[in-house]
Amino acid sequence: MKTKLIVLMLILLSCNDETIEQPKGQIQLVSIHKTVYNTDNSISTGIIDFKYNQKGLLTEGFGHYTYNENDQLIEIRYSDYSTFFEYENNLVVKVIYQYRIFNTESTNYFEYNTQGEINKYIIETPFYTVVYNNFIYDTNGNRTSYANAAQPNQRFISTYDEKNNPYTLFYDEAVLKTLFHGKNNKLKDNDDKTMVYEYNSENYPIKQTTYYEDQLESIIIYNYITL
Repeated sequence: MKTKLIVLMLILLSCNDETIEQPKGQIQLVSIHKTVYNTDNSISTGIIDFKYNQKGLLTEGFGHYTYNENDQLIEIRYSDYSTFFEYENNLVVKVIYQYRIFNTESTNYFEYNTQGEINKYIIETPFYTVVYNNFIYDTNGNRTSYANAAQPNQRFISTYDEKNNPYTLFYDEAVLKTLFHGKNNKLKDNDDKTMVYEYNSENYPIKQTTYYEDQLESIIIYNYITL
């Protein structure tokens, strides 16, 4: 009887392990190496390593990541501030930034259209409030244009490639929207910033070169593994 009980426990443990095993062939972003070319002609470099839990959820990277029971991202903790995400109907409606160094906070509010696209974005700080609206999207759901409500004739315009955005590998769509990342990679921001990419065979960027007003601003190298 004891032997049968031990065998049954081993089988149950084995089944539990299988439920959290990550799919084979899944691609993970494991690190980025960024080089910044500063306006004073100095050069800054940095490496960020990404770590994941058994479910494949990002736990360490730009900060420390915390999730709720539905595996929704609810906090990113950085060295001097934290970002908190609040949801309604699986959409992020509020992002709170708490700055420990200044003992203050600001809040971003998001409103959506019937397609689940952001159509109003409000930034509230102790010092000012800014409202953005008139959002326009391309057929892939990338935000291509929006305006400051106080200056409706001044629009912010972006264009995108047709390749895979590496941040879709660990941010879900609800969070990506609030970070203003799309499914694809930006090629241009207004008329002053241009991004040029090299891609791997899975159509993810392996190198991103950014120019600001035709001057080299930064180079990012993306490193992946296939599970």
